[in-house]
Amino acid sequence: MKKAALIAATGALLVGTAFTARAELKENGQWCVEDQNGTQGYWFKLTEDGKVFLDNTWYYIKDSDGVIRCYHFGQNGWLDRSTVIDGSEVNDQGQYVENGVVKTYGESEVQYAAHTDLSAAKAVEAQAAATAAPTTTTQAKATTTGKKAKAYKSSGKGDNPASATFTQAYENSSIAGSTVTNNWANFTMNLGGPIPKSDDSGSGTDFYIDTEDTAGLSVSYMSIEPYGSLDAFVNNYLASARGLRGGSRSGDVQLGAYSFKQLTRAHSTPENTTYYDYAYIRQVEGTNYAQVILVEQNGFSENYLAALNTIARVR
Repeated sequence: MKKAALIAATGALLVGTAFTARAELKENGQWCVEDQNGTQGYWFKLTEDGKVFLDNTWYYIKDSDGVIRCYHFGQNGWLDRSTVIDGSEVNDQGQYVENGVVKTYGESEVQYAAHTDLSAAKAVEAQAAATAAPTTTTQAKATTTGKKAKAYKSSGKGDNPASATFTQAYENSSIAGSTVTNNWANFTMNLGGPIPKSDDSGSGTDFYIDTEDTAGLSVSYMSIEPYGSLDAFVNNYLASARGLRGGSRSGDVQLGAYSFKQLTRAHSTPENTTYYDYAYIRQVEGTNYAQVILVEQNGFSENYLAALNTIARVR
């Protein structure tokens, strides 16, 4: 399963009162069924080749019957069924239920992925491209749909520090090309090529990288105060679906000007491929917030270490 970075202008939608599901761009996807330790396991892919699909998230899906329901996918991408996730119940079909009744949603209420046969859709697109009118008078050119944005939000969603009180007012990073600077969090770094996107939705996410052909990176801020210490926050981050659940500490690491606590999580996908996600956490001085740098390698070689080693103080 391939994890994604944050996508623009999306927030968390409350489903009932028990959990949050990601509010996403509308996207096509496909339910898949495979053997999962001797029983049928279900997962939901977002690309025809199956390299992009849902994991470690709640998600709205419009099924083939035209009804939108909410599902939860675990760390390795398998649909969770007949269980309780963070106080929220899913039935034997993996559907979120309230008081024993499957919760459904209208198209005007949520954004969702719609189940379709991606192979058939790809064939239709290819046929349309092959029969399309020439785009110039000299040579016929096949049209393509282009690459789609990754369609789900990473687990790096933070809190909203803008509403808290600090020695210096909170602000999102300023972005100049591939260089980001944040006076509040007192850092600057050069990402060395990828152009980050700012998230000013108030989610606590500062910026992120979201491309189809690279690993994902997001920087967010989460409150330490409920946990009492940075170490306790890290333990919770490793235990929570909102964090790097299933991961482990891998020691402290120096990234440029700062020492971070490094966390690592391995993924074993339904395709029997293993890849790793990393989180780097430090406390922002003068605040009770943790800076969380989440790197989701998505099966690519980028680990962003060269960029992270450029981190410097700005004051």
